[in-house]
Amino acid sequence: LAQDDGGINVLTRQPFLTAFRIEAPEAKPAKFSPDSQSIVFYTDNLRVERWSLVERKLVGAKEIVVPNGCLQSKLSPDGNFLACLTPKFDLNVINVSTGQPVIQKNEFYAPDYYSSLGIFWMLMARDNAGADLGINVMKMEFSPDGKYFVFGYYGPIAFKSNRYDSKVEAYDMTSLAKVSLPDELKKYITAGFVFTSNDRIVAINPDNNKKSGIISFPSGKPLSEFPLSRRTLIAPTRSDHLIVK
Repeated sequence: LAQDDGGINVLTRQPFLTAFRIEAPEAKPAKFSPDSQSIVFYTDNLRVERWSLVERKLVGAKEIVVPNGCLQSKLSPDGNFLACLTPKFDLNVINVSTGQPVIQKNEFYAPDYYSSLGIFWMLMARDNAGADLGINVMKMEFSPDGKYFVFGYYGPIAFKSNRYDSKVEAYDMTSLAKVSLPDELKKYITAGFVFTSNDRIVAINPDNNKKSGIISFPSGKPLSEFPLSRRTLIAPTRSDHLIVK
């Protein structure tokens, strides 16, 4: 995939040519579905689209309506769920086909004073109440197969609380059941992480970044250790490499 401000180009490797183009202004980064049969993406206005690679056409589209929009959002790799952190700091996971929430965590995020002030001014500057603001205030990740959804942050455990801790939760999206995570794994997740496979993550050690590395998910068992700085971590769709920027 090669994406620009106006749309998405689907390329072939051999020969290296453009197979077809999807006109999609304001689209967030597109991804191949886990079965590699389609491309899924969504726009700043929370419109979710699915395109068939075989038929080279749109096969599904849904406008997700969220009153007052989202501060931050994330689409599952299969395009079935959209996670949304609302301006009221509720974390909702929405079933795209029905438009209804299947997971609701009221006031999950509790910002401190300075975070609240920054979010307030960005909300005041927003010109579209139904759009995604794109503020990354907490960690949100789906596993590559869409089975797990993990979200959390390090900060106040509740509004106006002076107690700071790692607040992390995970769900099995096939059963919508909550997944138990070790406290040590939660701490790593809030420092920065990314799924590199369906059962492994690369995460930053907040106490000693030189002892970051690969961790089994959801058991939290360390698999390898190497240094990582607090930067953005990106895992390519199919690769043993990690992009750090």
